[in-house]
Amino acid sequence: MYKRQLVDFAYSDAPGAEPTTTAIKLPRYTFVEVYDAVVDDEGWIWYDIGQGRWMRQTYLSIIEVNPRPAEVGEDEYWVEVDLYEQNFVAYEGDRMVYAGLVSSGLNRWPTYEGLFQVWERHMMTNMVGAEGKVDYYVVEDVPHTMYFNVDIALHGAYWHDRFGYKHSHGCVNMPLRDAEWVYFWSENAPNDLWVWVHTSDPHSYFQRVDTQDDTAGP
Repeated sequence: MYKRQLVDFAYSDAPGAEPTTTAIKLPRYTFVEVYDAVVDDEGWIWYDIGQGRWMRQTYLSIIEVNPRPAEVGEDEYWVEVDLYEQNFVAYEGDRMVYAGLVSSGLNRWPTYEGLFQVWERHMMTNMVGAEGKVDYYVVEDVPHTMYFNVDIALHGAYWHDRFGYKHSHGCVNMPLRDAEWVYFWSENAPNDLWVWVHTSDPHSYFQRVDTQDDTAGP
């Protein structure tokens, strides 16, 4: 199991503790491996990232391999979008091949859950929405756009760097390099790219991990 750093933040020496003055601040987008997790007295999950270092769940986005939906073939390409963790994972069948952060729709413009397929794609396109409303928008030259649920798409976003947090009008915003990678990776897939949008439960970690396992991290 891996986590991606959401913000520049220093680790703590124990769950629930503040970072010490000597703790190293890990930069945003850093990948770390998770070895254990505990829940503190306030209900926050703290993750052991190795060598006695802990980070609270709010500073990390968990990335893990999930089973493919039943509708997806064993050799087909698909992307999982996790609305809770605000990340995506790309798969070829059961094999994870890429992962990164996203920004899905804000609560008033949610990204709807379900299993979809990309039905239209554009290397570059203009986006217009909410005509006649206060949230009307026009965005030009949106790169690597893949529509999967009517007018909802995976696409690159050059106008913000809030990946890892909800920030969009319903689409799944991706960092530019990630959107480019997914676009060209899926271009020659044996199928129209599947997109599975769902909300994970962070406490499911404790159901998956054997608490009696005495394997220790570094």
